[in-house]
Amino acid sequence: MNKSLVVCIFLFFTLFGGCTRTEIKINYTGEKITETEHVINKNYEINVERKAYVGDPIIEVLDYGVFFKKITMITAFEAENSFNISVPNGDIIFEKGKTYLSVYSYAGGIDLIQSWIRDPLHWEVYLPISKTGEIIGNEGFFRISQKGEYKIFEHKNFKFLDKQRFVNKNGKLPKLKPLGRIRRGEKKVVKASMNEFTVKLIYTGKSKNTIKILYREFKKNMLKSPFTHELTYDLNESMVIRYKNFRIQVIEAANEWIKYKVISDADIDT
Repeated sequence: MNKSLVVCIFLFFTLFGGCTRTEIKINYTGEKITETEHVINKNYEINVERKAYVGDPIIEVLDYGVFFKKITMITAFEAENSFNISVPNGDIIFEKGKTYLSVYSYAGGIDLIQSWIRDPLHWEVYLPISKTGEIIGNEGFFRISQKGEYKIFEHKNFKFLDKQRFVNKNGKLPKLKPLGRIRRGEKKVVKASMNEFTVKLIYTGKSKNTIKILYREFKKNMLKSPFTHELTYDLNESMVIRYKNFRIQVIEAANEWIKYKVISDADIDT
């Protein structure tokens, strides 16, 4: 037989005869959502006694505006018992109480839960799991990330998956509890409104039984003079004072300090 032909046949079976690589189409299952949050900071709590000195804010409200949060929702499962699964390259260890994610699915929606074999090659292992938390069949899939680093990839071009058989090493039936979709990968907050807005009611002292308060509004760190007011309240008439939507119960007042509770700030209009 021709020597070159023998070498070619040998190389063919060496490269392709020992294992079979199956490309399987999988789908990314993460759901991108956006949440909005109106962030307001206050220097008080309703019905909690406070003390302020002259020059201190009795009330300070900082309205940061509306924020957008970019969040990824991922299907997750929690291991109800600890178990090992043997694959040709090592053991996959599932720990009781630990959460495992299903980032991908295949074959019409079967979830794949993700785990790892912690060796220098950093094998990524994916096991088919039912919606109720049972591992399906006895075949899983794996991928080797290069140089131990997890590669970021577009799921549309994600063709990895070599089929490997696995067996449950300790003979205990693996069971995972479905957690539904959980929040993962929350990205930095994106600010929608740059109009930071501050409201202050500042204690300025007492004369006889009349207390004095200075009201101020700030927007973008600039004082809006039309919204600066000097207020006076006669405590002989009432120990409860009000300005706009703020209702304050005065407990005790002196020229240098005031004890009080904010009893209502319903529908703050800033």
